[in-house]
Amino acid sequence: MHSTRKLTLGLVLSAAAAACSPAGTATTAPTTATTTSGPIATTPAVATAAPGLPTGLPTGAFAVFTPKAGATPSVQGGATLVGSGGQTQVVIAVVSSGTEKMAASIQAGTCDNLTPEIAYRLTDVTSGASTTSVAVDLATLLATPHAINISVAGSETESSIACGEIKSGIAP
Repeated sequence: MHSTRKLTLGLVLSAAAAACSPAGTATTAPTTATTTSGPIATTPAVATAAPGLPTGLPTGAFAVFTPKAGATPSVQGGATLVGSGGQTQVVIAVVSSGTEKMAASIQAGTCDNLTPEIAYRLTDVTSGASTTSVAVDLATLLATPHAINISVAGSETESSIACGEIKSGIAP
């Protein structure tokens, strides 16, 4: 009876590990057990693809906006970028001291050295939010420095009020 509990526990733990393993991989369950009260003998784990999981999982990035010194209105917030299937969805959320509509764009470079040309225009930020799907793979944006620039609508880069550099991963 005691060895049966250990075998059952080993199988349950192996199933839980397979369900929680990263990158959609599963490990094999133990295949042999001793018949005494000793430890369960296992075979080496072999990673296999978990059936039914999608391939090409989305990738993510973020940008945290830094307000420009002396800019009006003052803007704080950030953006989340999710790439999937050659597209990147950009979701911006900000808190602003003003109520006017703000323009948003992705530009090449860093916040300290943005190119003046807009690489990708984003939907205007209204009521503190904007969601845009752009026709570029997120990996392309992350391959070279890019930033999201927020400016007073109608004046673009001349009156930048906040900027956030696009970084791979999840926002801190």
